[in-house]
Amino acid sequence: MAGDEILKTFADRVRGCLRDGDWAARLGGDEFALILSNVASAAEATGICNELQLKMEKPFLVGAHQLNCGVSMGGAHFPSDAQAVDELQIYADLALYKAKDEGRGRYAPFEPQLARAYRLRTAIGHALKRDLALGEINMHFQPILSSDQKEPPGCEALLRWEHAGFGPVSPLDTLVAAEEHGFLGELTRQIIANSLRAVARPLRRGQIGWVSINLAERDIVDENLPDFVLDTIIEVGIEPAQVRFEVTEHAVISDIEAARGMMQQLNVHGIQFLIDDFGTGYSNLQLLHQLPFHALKIDKSFIERITDNTEILTTVRAMVDLAHSLDLAVVAEGIETAAQHRIASHLGCDYQQGYFVGRPKPAIEIDSEPGRFKVISGK
Repeated sequence: MAGDEILKTFADRVRGCLRDGDWAARLGGDEFALILSNVASAAEATGICNELQLKMEKPFLVGAHQLNCGVSMGGAHFPSDAQAVDELQIYADLALYKAKDEGRGRYAPFEPQLARAYRLRTAIGHALKRDLALGEINMHFQPILSSDQKEPPGCEALLRWEHAGFGPVSPLDTLVAAEEHGFLGELTRQIIANSLRAVARPLRRGQIGWVSINLAERDIVDENLPDFVLDTIIEVGIEPAQVRFEVTEHAVISDIEAARGMMQQLNVHGIQFLIDDFGTGYSNLQLLHQLPFHALKIDKSFIERITDNTEILTTVRAMVDLAHSLDLAVVAEGIETAAQHRIASHLGCDYQQGYFVGRPKPAIEIDSEPGRFKVISGK
């Protein structure tokens, strides 16, 4: 196969750059490791890697075809960067990720700030796992009102976790830490369970119509998650139609078939799906046809500019028209002013969410006027 031929040529070129005492190994897939011996400084290692980079820029001949392939490299130096083998490999990986983030096709040496970020994530991961075992994962809830206010409001469950030493940790960093340490699935289940238990009473009373919960990319391919969701819904005594899940374009694009299977499995019971942050990802319109979404959420980066940017206003109008033509409801995120509220309503957004509508709170807060809410216990 072409891939195998490229890997063989790649290995030959790597061997051509090795000196006496150097070692090279394939770690798996398209990832290789080099051990450069007798290197006096990081600068000397950089020179060797730059030489290898030049060799890799030459076309790869596969049959009658010439293919161009790039290579990203990251390196760590012993003993100035790390003195333990495991730590040295981790730091080289961090440098590799840095090279990829900077545009790929380059070499990046390890830098001390990368270690600080790694140690911070490690500390966060350990603390998160402990709090997860103790059931101390907290959720806040932000109201989502229908623009005409003719139906009970919904709400979005938002992860809130605080590290004892570092303070509040962003939801994204919390999820990344959970994924890096291998317990993202466990965190997702606790988020779902805690959210549904917290809002079960106002849902049963009809004080709110539904709650939406975010799912990550790995959750989409978790074959056991649908059963957990349905079991939890039965446990708390609510209707499946009162539960919705939000997923981003990025989360579903990597495995559309798995996403479709999971969504259809829950759709059968009345659970709906919203595509989150619409307009910031791939904006692949095929997703709206291929997957059984019921609504899309226009990202707040658009909403915050609809009052003073005619191009953005036109874009949002087009998004709303597109969604409605596909029988999808529209949620405008990031409504922070009365002017944004009026324009979003005028454009036909079905629902609105943001600080003007209500801030995230640890209890459900609902009232009849936008921006004014009374506390209704979520327990």
